Amino acid sequence: MFPRLALLSFIFNNALLKYLALPFGLLALVCVIATLILMRKDDPKPDTNIKLGNPVNIFNAIGFGVVYILLLYAVFYSEKILGESGLCCSALIADLKDTDAITISMAKFSLDGEQLKLASSVIIEATSNVLVKLGITLFKASKPTGKFVSYAFGSVILLRIISILVSRG
Repeated sequence: MFPRLALLSFIFNNALLKYLALPFGLLALVCVIATLILMRKDDPKPDTNIKLGNPVNIFNAIGFGVVYILLLYAVFYSEKILGESGLCCSALIADLKDTDAITISMAKFSLDGEQLKLASSVIIEATSNVLVKLGITLFKASKPTGKFVSYAFGSVILLRIISILVSRG
């Protein structure tokens, strides 16, 4: 997830990457380590009946477009009305659905160069998608997998909190 978000940031505003490289690098490293640990553990009874959706479903693309357009308006007006806290609130809400949309919106928001630090903070602070993925894992996966994913995502959330505190301090 984090390399993809870094790539999106680079594509839409390459100046933003210098603020995201270290935090996203650390977060990706935590996820890689957790993945390697999970790969070494054997689940005694893996559930192979996972229903996968159609990756080329037009409704997914339309849904992303609607979320993205709504998010562009939310970012614009929340920053105008509520300032920095409005951006953080809109990012947390939007991140429940899609991390890509908030990343692209904030990359475009910071194109003038004056809002790079704020945009990177908002992208890093949007942790609600990690919480959603953690919830899905806890409810759908086996207990050992849920435990290891909880450790990994807990580490990701802790690193994001530390990153937020360091960037604001």
